[in-house]
Amino acid sequence: MTIQELPIKIYGLVSSSEPDHIRYIGKTKNKLKYRLQQHISQTSKKGRNTIKCNWIKSQIKKGYIISIIEIESCLQSNWVEREKYWIKFYKDSNHRLTNMTEGGDGVSTNIGESHPAFGKIGENSWNFGKNRKRNWDVSPPHLTKAKIKLIAMINPINDEVVTIFNSPKEAAFKMQISRFAIVNVAGGRRKTYYGYKWKYI
Repeated sequence: MTIQELPIKIYGLVSSSEPDHIRYIGKTKNKLKYRLQQHISQTSKKGRNTIKCNWIKSQIKKGYIISIIEIESCLQSNWVEREKYWIKFYKDSNHRLTNMTEGGDGVSTNIGESHPAFGKIGENSWNFGKNRKRNWDVSPPHLTKAKIKLIAMINPINDEVVTIFNSPKEAAFKMQISRFAIVNVAGGRRKTYYGYKWKYI
């Protein structure tokens, strides 16, 4: 496969506050879950005061979930054209994009540069239509000085990550289940709880 044939994903970022409203368009050659985690981690870095980062931080503070969806898979040879097309398309469709350019000026990054693999995450959280193939839900860390200990809820049948929570306490609150039981599974004292494995990441 030549460089021109390498697949590039055009993706969108959305918030659970407006699940049908895309707020950022980007591209990546890596798995979407890696790219989403990079976006989340960037918000905690000093000097990151872009419109996109400020939007992500505001949604996190309000308790909303940031998700990533695949809009189109294209090639290395035409991703610039396709990214520009989708940015214009969603702007013309009254989506309040946080993109600061018309597109085509991104820099590719390699898998694993920022975060380890989180595994494949569930596909059926929202229905975005025929051309939006996958959706990953992540409950990102709160932007505080406290040490963050993310925990993943994992399907024990295929070991796929269902979702990621900021902490066992957050998982227990949102799922309305026992925090102590979650911690026991994550600590290796039991195998599953509430039908899932739980693992610190």
